[in-house]
Amino acid sequence: METSNVNTSAKLTAVKSINGGKIQLQFDQAKSSASALSILNADDDRFKQSTRKAWMSAEPTNAKEQFPAIASIIDEVVAGGVGTSKECDIPAVMANGLALAVQIEESLEPMDDYQKANIARSVKQNPQKKTVLLSGGKPIFSKTTVVAGEPNDTKITYDKEMPLSEFVEALSPAAVSTEQVS
Repeated sequence: METSNVNTSAKLTAVKSINGGKIQLQFDQAKSSASALSILNADDDRFKQSTRKAWMSAEPTNAKEQFPAIASIIDEVVAGGVGTSKECDIPAVMANGLALAVQIEESLEPMDDYQKANIARSVKQNPQKKTVLLSGGKPIFSKTTVVAGEPNDTKITYDKEMPLSEFVEALSPAAVSTEQVS
């Protein structure tokens, strides 16, 4: 398991109106790894930094106070009703000076009810190769959250890839756990 907090600044990139009179804020953050693997493969595009996303809900009034630069965008999406969204691009720093970041947590077990109920959709994958990433024969689950201050990313290094179709076939209705897959 690799723990790091090497990152670049997060940005607030979208606002969406959701149920309950609330809005959902989308944050994007470019993440790079300072691992020996990424350093020794710096010229290989597969080892370049990637952007991770995380979302959080907010009260529109409070969000406008903390992100006054997008107050008009917040008003627009609220006026548009549930499902209305609009892009923006501002630093993820609140008016009170608190910087927000996207934090990555990885585990060999599902981390919430959604992941437990949707294992095939929740496991970490290589989308180009359509494979599931495994560590010690177990699938890796990843979750992002918005945190205040520096993120403490926890990543698991994979040691094997399995075609997604084989992984899905190996999941039976009774085996919705993270049993070792070979």
